[in-house]
Amino acid sequence: MMHHSYLKRSGIILSVLFLGTIFFSCESKLLPGVMAEAVDLNTPSYILNIEIDGEGDLTVPVENTVKKNQDIQINAIARSENLFSHWSVLAGSGVVFGDSTSSTTTVTLTSGDATICANFIPEVYLRLKSPLGGETYQLTDTGVEILWESLNLSGTLYVDLYQNGSYEVRLGNPSVSAGSLIWDVSISGRPAGEYTIGISLASDPTNYADSSDSAFYLSNLLITAPSGGAFGMGGNCPITWSTDITASTLRIDLIKDGSVDRNLATGIPASASSWDWIPASPISPGIYSVRVTREGGENITSQGSPFALIDGITVTVPDSSDKTAGFELPTT
Repeated sequence: MMHHSYLKRSGIILSVLFLGTIFFSCESKLLPGVMAEAVDLNTPSYILNIEIDGEGDLTVPVENTVKKNQDIQINAIARSENLFSHWSVLAGSGVVFGDSTSSTTTVTLTSGDATICANFIPEVYLRLKSPLGGETYQLTDTGVEILWESLNLSGTLYVDLYQNGSYEVRLGNPSVSAGSLIWDVSISGRPAGEYTIGISLASDPTNYADSSDSAFYLSNLLITAPSGGAFGMGGNCPITWSTDITASTLRIDLIKDGSVDRNLATGIPASASSWDWIPASPISPGIYSVRVTREGGENITSQGSPFALIDGITVTVPDSSDKTAGFELPTT
């Protein structure tokens, strides 16, 4: 425990409390521009000492001799990975805090000297990092990563799946320190729809828990072409998909560098399973992918693997399951 004692130093006048009588002395010579302090002989003065318990710092009065019933501003600042807890009284009586639970408050001495303490405690938390909501995963995905972070916690977690706020299934019971869990959606048997993830400390699920901010989506809409390869400008580049949301319509967008380059079509019946596209100007050669999205209702979407648009003939290559891999234009 660190101890901070701040003695009154006016530089010119020293006031001493002795047997209820205040004596003071003053040097005959003052520094240029310095006025002597006015001493109130009628109001008692008390000594205020402030200590620290834990990892933190203080902003305290310049002088620790204070007047009776004088409101003194005090401020406690927690260091990294710590939190302010409360103010407490270690010695003395008649100590009044404006708010003992606030790091910035006032203290008033009403009847005598006192020692108070700023108390700090280690910060403890459990936070879900992903999925937080808005993401879309395919029912065929095998490696959805659930991520979390924690501080000053140990033991194991419950990682649970919820649909529309209702518990569905426990996905795992990993160590808190693991920081992640890989979820194989393809074997979970879940239908398409909106879901959230909830995590909680197995030994204290009430006080240490977190969940997705909003729903993410399990999609049964999957682009099957184009999926890799190269297609000539002006030639046919069929876009195909599989789904069982046959009563809906789809929007088809062309994606470049992670953003929508342009919309290709809207109102396409999901039951059609395909749409013929002939890439032409003003689209330029480059690396693209296609995204199809259900119109209205759930944000069900699917984005295919990168493919190339080139001037010249169409080249086909083996399909790739890596939807994030780049693709190099063929050279001649």
